[in-house]
Amino acid sequence: MKLCFFTIKKEGTVTYPTDRLENSIKKYYLDTPFFVCTEKEIKESGSFLFPISSYSYILTKDFDIVIKIKHNFELLNKIDDLIEGDYSAVVTKNLSSIQKGVWNINPMAYLTSDFIIIKSKDFSQQWLDMCCMDNSKKYINNEEDKLNILTYYGDMTVRILDKKDLEGKIKI
Repeated sequence: MKLCFFTIKKEGTVTYPTDRLENSIKKYYLDTPFFVCTEKEIKESGSFLFPISSYSYILTKDFDIVIKIKHNFELLNKIDDLIEGDYSAVVTKNLSSIQKGVWNINPMAYLTSDFIIIKSKDFSQQWLDMCCMDNSKKYINNEEDKLNILTYYGDMTVRILDKKDLEGKIKI
């Protein structure tokens, strides 16, 4: 089972550079590849509207499990128990205090792309396809909105985590 981590580094991020995240990943997953995608690379690739879904799709061609983790997070422990199981993806409920919503999904159940484990090429393909649809402009949080629609209305088996599931594992 080939595993990798990636993050997207925002230009001008000063508080938590990605080296903190990278060091925490190396501590628990020493030989696991960690990719940092910059905004410049995203713009050059032409996928600036949906960088997470497109970059994760590219990585699923070479890896069985792709973990996207926000640039200012840190691993505090191994997360193997979150990775295990027969799921297409493992997603997390919104971790910020800002409420979001789409369709009739309860804002308390809204999912974030801050931490996501993609275990299925099909999931990644469907998410990217949804993000590329012509209707994307009507969704305020395009990628996250489409992640929510795919998770709650799609036919994938997805594990949904709460903030308490991350305690002791990830520093937010």
